Amino acid sequence: MKTNTIISRYIFREMVPPFIINMVFFTFMFLMTRILEITDMIVNYGVDIRVVFKLLGFTMPFFLQFIIPMSVMMAVLLTFLKMSSDNEIIALKAGGVSIYRMLPPVFLFALIGVFLTGATAIYGLPTGRTAMKSSSTRWRSIIRRSG
Repeated sequence: MKTNTIISRYIFREMVPPFIINMVFFTFMFLMTRILEITDMIVNYGVDIRVVFKLLGFTMPFFLQFIIPMSVMMAVLLTFLKMSSDNEIIALKAGGVSIYRMLPPVFLFALIGVFLTGATAIYGLPTGRTAMKSSSTRWRSIIRRSG
């Protein structure tokens, strides 16, 4: 069974834009939970905006371990929903392509998502937590001295 066909590449390429859009949307939604802490740090303690972005960068691996799987799932769902609404699935089935022939690009896309999530959980999460703890203790001492 050849996996590198035009149909497989087409399905795989169709999943990338919804994945990116979902990553941006879910990242924004997860960051909205932190908006009160961010505004408190900026308004009350006068923390520089660069430091705020740095702290958000340290917390991103925690968010990404949830965002990546949700984005992969939504990308696959939206891709096949779009293909269905454009009658592309019917055209492929009429052309002799079985539904199982459309699965390898989905499995490859999901496998890439698994590796990204695993790398985030194994490497990004401990690094981000360590950096966050060292940064937050440093800022707490500065806030105590200024307050």
